[in-house]
Amino acid sequence: MLTDPAIHNKRVTSLEHGKLTSPEAIVMHRTESSTARSTLDGYNAGGHPNGAHFLIDKDGTIYQTASLDYQTWHVGKIRSRGAEEGTLAEADKSWHEKTGFSPRAINTHESASPYPIRYPNNSDSVGIEVVGAYHEQTKTWDAPTPEQTASVNKLVGILQREYGLDDHDIYKHDTISYKTQGEGDGLYLPDAAAGRVQQPTDPTR
Repeated sequence: MLTDPAIHNKRVTSLEHGKLTSPEAIVMHRTESSTARSTLDGYNAGGHPNGAHFLIDKDGTIYQTASLDYQTWHVGKIRSRGAEEGTLAEADKSWHEKTGFSPRAINTHESASPYPIRYPNNSDSVGIEVVGAYHEQTKTWDAPTPEQTASVNKLVGILQREYGLDDHDIYKHDTISYKTQGEGDGLYLPDAAAGRVQQPTDPTR
């Protein structure tokens, strides 16, 4: 767990599902809820829930909800990176067509390749949830508050320094998996992050 005055320990051990040896990417999510409390209550409701390593409330409060030594179930089935980015070889195009573009088959096929040939999955990424609801009538998500944006930039900076990541390793959930369009939009803004104040010392784990 990170030790930093700005990061609150709300560890939910039922979110942790196997060792995470060396994170190589960060995936940005929205919670589909309007409060951090409702998300935390869901995490603590029992069973083995889906969830991420961090949760950022509307007021910018950062909660760490799972240890960075463990995977969480936050990504789901990954898309084909080659298909999404237009870099598939002809043989791979034929394979995708034969499967009927089945998400399950594509996920299994992609997971056999290392990152960054494929998109990140649960085995090699950190998940950050930002409190934000989806509005079905307008097909829009809550915009992040200024406090959330500042906290996202702070947390991403900490993780980038800890694991040697850069902005190419930051992904929107709906880009890499089969999720509602726009879920990850506007949560991490590199231009804003470039002006963040560097911490004099990084937090310890």
